[in-house]
Amino acid sequence: MTQAGDLKFRIAFESRAIVGDDYGASEGDFAERFRRWGNLVPKLGGERILADRLAGITSATVTVRRDVQTAALSTAWRLREMESNVVYDIKSVIDPNNRREWIEILATRGGAT
Repeated sequence: MTQAGDLKFRIAFESRAIVGDDYGASEGDFAERFRRWGNLVPKLGGERILADRLAGITSATVTVRRDVQTAALSTAWRLREMESNVVYDIKSVIDPNNRREWIEILATRGGAT
């Protein structure tokens, strides 16, 4: 179980800015929305994880405290570990124990986005 002392990484959460253009498009570049302290743990095993590594994809589990903003995260967002400036695509967002205390995110970097 995650504890406050495990939150050692500063994580920025980004979503696409909604910008209209002359052709009716409504998406723009990613923009930072908020930051949180979190725990980032690389995934190390499993057949799928090993296959992803061969394709240049790295998976990680990111845990942050649940609040109004983190509860709104979805797979349309991405996150950035701020010290290394590494960007991860969010693949899933869950409440791991259904207690509304933590948000657990499966994130990947590399490969096709």
